[in-house]
This record gives sequence, C-alpha cells and structure tokens, in this order.
Amino acid sequence: MYPGMELFSGSFFALSFWFHGWSPLLIYALLLGALTHILIVSDIKYMVLPTPIILFFLAAFVGYFFVAPPDPLWSPIAGGLLGAGMTALVILVSKGGMGGGDLKLFGLLGVVMGVKVLLLTFFLSALLGALVGGVLLITKVISRKQPIPFGPFILISACIAHFSGTMIIDWYLGSF
Repeated sequence: MYPGMELFSGSFFALSFWFHGWSPLLIYALLLGALTHILIVSDIKYMVLPTPIILFFLAAFVGYFFVAPPDPLWSPIAGGLLGAGMTALVILVSKGGMGGGDLKLFGLLGVVMGVKVLLLTFFLSALLGALVGGVLLITKVISRKQPIPFGPFILISACIAHFSGTMIIDWYLGSF
C-alpha cells in the first residue's frame, strides 16, 4: 500500500495545484487530499474511520469557510443532514451494510461539498463499490460474507466529484 498511496497523494496534490493555482480552492483541495489519504489507509488496514480524524477535518473545513464562504450559506447544513440521513437509511435498510464511520464521513462530505456534489459522490461510491466488490467476488478474492471497507470508495468518489464539479451531473441530466 505504501508506494500506491504516496503516488495517489502526490498526484492529487499536483492536480489540485494545476486545477486551482494559488486560490482558496487549493486549501479546500489539499484538505480533501489529506483526509482521503489518512482515511483510506485507516479503513483498508483497520476497517475503521476514526471519529477524531473526521472531527478534526470538520473543524478545518469550517475554518476554510471563513476564508471562502459557501454559496448558498445553508448548503453545508443541508448537505451534512442529507449525507448522514441517506447513510443512516442505508444502514437501517441493509441491517448494517455500512458502518457508523461511513455515516460520519458522508455527513462530513455533505457539509464540505454541499447537496449537489454530495449526491454525485454517493452515486459514484455505490457504483465503484459494486464494481470492485463484484470483481473481488467473481475472482474469489473475497467471500460473500466478508466485509469490504467502503471508505475508500466514498473518498475516491469525493475526489472525482471535486475535480469534475457538476460536469458529470450536467452530462447525466443532459442525456434525458
């Protein structure tokens, strides 16, 4: 996992600077990249998304909002409630298919990204998780009852959603 995560993080930080230059959005992207690196390693290695880390990044992103206020101002609250609410519903319906760490992470991402980009992240993470999980099952790398950490799919999807903005959403809605 060592060289892969360093390559991912280095590429992510370089891409962030290329996309945003020396702007407030660079701070946002670097925070997202650091969050992604830390939590992917934690979830793959220990199957835990630690609450103190999520709370630290919540505080950091709220601090970022003082530099670059969200537009509209209600978006972080609605996003946080929607992110945690959708995940709580999945946990209840699936009887534990996701964990409390996933719920807190989606709540954080909802606060950070707002409703529109959160919905894209939610959809992409389900799609990535299903595709990778399906391949792992077909190739018998895992068994049907073996849990798969979902945090990496959530975080990779959040990174994709960050860089694509609403481009994927606009493309999808324009298809109808």
